[in-house]
Parts: sequence; C-alpha cells; structure tokens
Amino acid sequence: MGKITEGELARILNSLEEKKIFTLDTLVSFLSCSVPTARLKLKQWGTYTSYNQNGRYYTMPSVPRFDDNGLWHYSEIYFSQYGPDGHPKSPTCGHLKIPHPASLIFQ
Repeated sequence: MGKITEGELARILNSLEEKKIFTLDTLVSFLSCSVPTARLKLKQWGTYTSYNQNGRYYTMPSVPRFDDNGLWHYSEIYFSQYGPDGHPKSPTCGHLKIPHPASLIFQ
C-alpha cells in the first residue's frame, strides 16, 4: 500500500460509511493493500464484525444504531455491540432484555 493522503483516507472512510456494510475484499480494494494491512485498519478503526454470515461483513462504528439489546442489522446482516470488534465473545444473549423466560416461543 502506498502512502494514502488524508484527503484520500477521508474519502475512503466516507465511502465505507455510505455503503453501511462492506467485506474485507472491498476494503483491500479501496486501500490497495494486503489482507493483513486491511485487518489492521479494521482493528484500528474499531469496526464491528457481523455475527452471522460467517463474520464476513464489517461496519464502521458510526453507522449502526443499536437497539436496547445491543443488536443492529442491515438487510440480513446482523451486528452486536458486545464483545471486541462487535463479535460476541461475551455472549450477546446474556445482554438481551427479556421480561420473562416464558415470553420466548421457539418454533
């Protein structure tokens, strides 16, 4: 990856925010960098990783509007605000606000 100017970086970050969600391949393409460098940027920027779709999707920290349970989705891609990088290493279910266990119905 060549040196990216502040202006170029601002445009890239703005594009990622406008897209709402993106993949590692998208980031590698935007930055013209290696996969390890892109992963480093994801960590530095504090992005959230989807907890479904095999963690394939990312979102910038300014994008999600988490609900009372700390969950947010865009289309069919779901994110949790709990755990490092949004990945629920501490179980998201432990944070869910459920009035009574009997209120859960499994189908």
